[in-house]
Amino acid sequence: MRTRLIGFGGAMAAALALSACSVSVGSTNLDVDKAESEIASGIQEQTGLTVTVSCPDDVPIQAGGTFGCDVTDSSGGNGTVIVTQRDDEGNITWELERGGTLPTGSQLDTTKVEEEITSGLAEQSNIDAVVTCPTNVAIEANTSFNCTATDNNGDSADVKVTMTDDKGNITWEVV
Repeated sequence: MRTRLIGFGGAMAAALALSACSVSVGSTNLDVDKAESEIASGIQEQTGLTVTVSCPDDVPIQAGGTFGCDVTDSSGGNGTVIVTQRDDEGNITWELERGGTLPTGSQLDTTKVEEEITSGLAEQSNIDAVVTCPTNVAIEANTSFNCTATDNNGDSADVKVTMTDDKGNITWEVV
């Protein structure tokens, strides 16, 4: 049995942050269209969620200045991103606030789970296998799901994966 950190490091609301994002400046205002795009891309990259981000239209450039943007996913879930201007050149950081109705816990990166199990089977049992896991698995403590490991001979076995906490830590075992 192996234990690894596979997820995004915790609930999306507590963990999503992108630092050193640079958005261009237009005269004395921040390019909010680019900020919205960068935030949406960051959320999708980190969670797999496709979101729409809406920031205020006229945000003056001000080092240390902060403002909020609304985030909505395709199912109607919503939240707020707090954006901080790192300097007066358009560099920002952002963090999704706690609360809102966006899915919490984020999605487990099952590609990493597959890689971990594949590697573990090779190391522990000298078995070369292809592992497939379901997609869209929400990170939630004390829940389990099954993956399938198939060796070069076409033999397959179920692998039970259990999330031990809400941070994406897992254990797995062939069943």
